[in-house]
Amino acid sequence: MTELRIGVTTRETRHAASGDTRDAISRDWAGFIGAALPEALWMPVPNVGPTAREYAQRWGLNGFIFTGGEDYTGRSVRDVTEKGLLELALENKYPVYGVCRGMQFFQIYFGGSLVECPGRSHVSARHAVTFVNTGKEERATVNSFHRWGMRADGLAPALKPFAITDDGFVEGVNAPDNRLMATMWHPERESPFARGDIGRLQALFLS
Repeated sequence: MTELRIGVTTRETRHAASGDTRDAISRDWAGFIGAALPEALWMPVPNVGPTAREYAQRWGLNGFIFTGGEDYTGRSVRDVTEKGLLELALENKYPVYGVCRGMQFFQIYFGGSLVECPGRSHVSARHAVTFVNTGKEERATVNSFHRWGMRADGLAPALKPFAITDDGFVEGVNAPDNRLMATMWHPERESPFARGDIGRLQALFLS
């Protein structure tokens, strides 16, 4: 079996004192990846823009996690970095998991649209989701830290929903023609980690 080497994308932050831009990742990811994929090697990927594809190839990365963070604009160095990584993954059928901003990024990349969630219903909140298209109906309560989401009628054609909120937002998708999955909730922020989240990550990266 090929050794699994996962690249984890990083958010851009600006240091208040120096004013320089830094790449950052939550420490929670170390715990979640360790729990779900203990044999995998993983590394944060800096936002190197147009050289991201070559960077990933030099390190032999063959899977990616697109983490949450700032809103997508299409113009940031992070957007360019993640676009290069996603294209590399799609061409090589590498597994890719997107979280929150990562799912928004996939939606836009594949031609879908985002809508603003009403009020603060999805900001620092918890809510239920119903799992669909899985053979049996199940529900779970998940965390929520976003202002922008997507509805089924605006979902990109390449994406298939598997989790929907009671107020009609799609919060879990996969791409049947590619090894791609995304959720709007953050599995790395749960304590303890949810068995369903661990199972989905294992199914994506170990299949």
